[in-house]
Formats: sequence, C-alpha cells, structure tokens
Amino acid sequence: FTQYKHYSNNLNSLSNNSVWTVFVDEDGLIWVGTENGLNKYNKKTDKFSCYKNQPNNANSISSNYIRTITEDKEGNLWIGTKNTGVDKFDKKTKTFTNYRHDPNDSNSLLYNEILHVMVDRFDNLWICYEGSVGIDRYNIKTNTFKHYSHNPKDPDSISSNDILYSFEDNTGIIWLIDGSGGIDKCVWKQDAFKNYSHNPKDPSSISSNNIIKLYEDKDKNIWVGTFRGGLSLFTKNGKFENFRPITNDP
Repeated sequence: FTQYKHYSNNLNSLSNNSVWTVFVDEDGLIWVGTENGLNKYNKKTDKFSCYKNQPNNANSISSNYIRTITEDKEGNLWIGTKNTGVDKFDKKTKTFTNYRHDPNDSNSLLYNEILHVMVDRFDNLWICYEGSVGIDRYNIKTNTFKHYSHNPKDPDSISSNDILYSFEDNTGIIWLIDGSGGIDKCVWKQDAFKNYSHNPKDPSSISSNNIIKLYEDKDKNIWVGTFRGGLSLFTKNGKFENFRPITNDP
C-alpha cells in the first residue's frame, strides 16, 4: 500500500487525514472529500490540489467538510457537504454553485446536512440527508425538486424519512437504504416505493434491517450487506437468499 496523508509542510499533500469519500470522474481524475477541503489527485505528478471555501468569493466551495461526490452527464461534480447543502462544480470554469434549504422556497433542498448524492441515468440528483427529513429528487435540467417523505396513510410512500443512501440498478430502479429498517425499492416514474424489511417468521425476507451497503454484480444480482445479519441476495422472484456464518464451518 502507498499511504497519502496531510503534511503541514507540503502544500501538495492531502489537505486533511479525515477522508469521507473518494470519487473517480469520467476523465479518470480522483477526487477526495475530507473534513478540510475537496482534493483533486493528479496521478501523473503524484500531487494533490485542494479547493477550500473563500469567505469573500461566492463562486468558491461552500464548505470545507465534504461528505459525498457524484457526477452528471455534463461532467459537473455534485458535492454534498456537512451543513451547507450541495455544491455543483463546473470543472471547465472551476466555479461552484451552491444549493441550500430555504424555508421560504419549496423548490429548494429539504435540509442542509447531506449524507449522500447520486445521479441517475436521467440526470436526476438524489439527495439523502442527515436528520430524518426524507429524500429529494432534483431534476438538473428543469431546476426543480421533488420531495419524498413518509406518509402513514399512503402505502406507496417511502417507509420512513430516515433515508441514508441511494443506488440505481441496471434497469433504472432506485434502491434506498432506510435507516429505520430495511431497504426501499422505487420506480420513481410511478412515485411508488416498496419496503423490504426483516421478518423473523419469514426465512426468505432480508436477513437484517441494519443495512450497510448495496451492490449489483455483473450478472445483475442485487447484494445487500448488513450489520451482524450476514449477506442477502435479492432473487428474481422478489425474495431473499441469505448467507450467514455457520459455526465450525470454515
């Protein structure tokens, strides 16, 4: 392994040792989100350059605390911050545009503390928040927000407002990790969500409600990594095949 760390006497080192996210863009550039700046790594020179907030520059990044990064079809980066919303970074002009919650504007973010951002195949930006406020789908082309929240009277709404992560599979279905239990499957054109949660009486249900990761393999299978519940495979018939450690079985 080669280690990359922050060194106070080296301006081309990593800006901070607390790393939240690493993202590789369409040009092969490596972006690193830390608690003190957005870093761009140049593989040819083996050096980092860093973007930090400049209080007197409205076109600078809005926060130095970067949690999540994604990219749209135009090559713009979308950056989720700890407490100042989402920034769009235009790599051509090297300028940032900030999007924040405005209590007087319904066409704005639900909240300013971002956990995860993801761009789907239709150039919609899905935004997950810290604070159990629901999830946003932002249409980049039309500059409009669609807010999703749990409605106990609507069985097709998201199962809770505690959405931690979003993921798009090969068919365009959006999967959400629900911090309150299980995963939600969304066909967003229908604005309908289906929850899959653990049922101790059903061995074909998901193995645990504490979900850590979603992954789609080359055979288009959806795998669900859990905390202390093993691994679950979502099968074609809508059931789960579960894999757990077996005592004394190497």
